[in-house]
Amino acid sequence: MQDQPLASRSGGQKAVGNWVVMPALILLFAVVYLALFSPLISWIAGGGNQGIFVARELDCHKGCAWFGDFTGTNQPGVLRDVRFANLSDQPGITKGTAIPVMDISSVLFHGVAYPRPATSRDFLSPAVLVVALLGLVPVILLLLWIWTVPLRHRRAKAAAGPAG
Repeated sequence: MQDQPLASRSGGQKAVGNWVVMPALILLFAVVYLALFSPLISWIAGGGNQGIFVARELDCHKGCAWFGDFTGTNQPGVLRDVRFANLSDQPGITKGTAIPVMDISSVLFHGVAYPRPATSRDFLSPAVLVVALLGLVPVILLLLWIWTVPLRHRRAKAAAGPAG
């Protein structure tokens, strides 16, 4: 008799884990992914402000990146300390080099300039491929969850018949 409450209690915990915790974790992963990679996603989708990036200094503290000034074609003024996302390792950048870019800003990353609008060649760059593969993780997890929890529950209910 005492085993039954323990079994139902662990079954209830498993149900909460299956129906609440796993979808919440998948959603959390998706939100973190979107927050971290929103500039790159926006650039690929064609977002951002067109303009010119002028390289001012190369910072190699945490990997090398060029910082400089961005002048937008549709905005007055200059944005300072904009980071150039050199995804395809554009050669020949020196102090004062002017590069046509798309300025992408997000909640976490203000002032990130990507080279020109995205092309089909850019989709094959290692940075974009890694982001795309990481983006598949929440989709795959959601599909696995749908297959194992709601569909299995529905099949079990159907197998129990109208009496259950």
